[in-house]
Amino acid sequence: MNLTHKLFTPALVLLLALLGLGMNCPPGPDVTHRLQIRRYITSSMTDVRADKILADMAELLQTNDGPGDVACGVGFTRDGNVTPFTTGNGIIQ
Repeated sequence: MNLTHKLFTPALVLLLALLGLGMNCPPGPDVTHRLQIRRYITSSMTDVRADKILADMAELLQTNDGPGDVACGVGFTRDGNVTPFTTGNGIIQ
């Protein structure tokens, strides 16, 4: 999958950096991370859309797409429904 994929947003980059994924991929069985997904009150993120984003994140990390890359046995699942929040203005900087 191309890194310019429309789901590869700054928020996704931040999430992956915070989880420390892609740096030290553990050998052995797959690891699944359960994530609570929140959306700003004016966003229209649905459970179905969140599941698609999580699946695309896993696909990016599970694919060795060239020299110097490593395929990581990692997956993501949504922990509960997508819920709204109102803190701040919804802008990620």
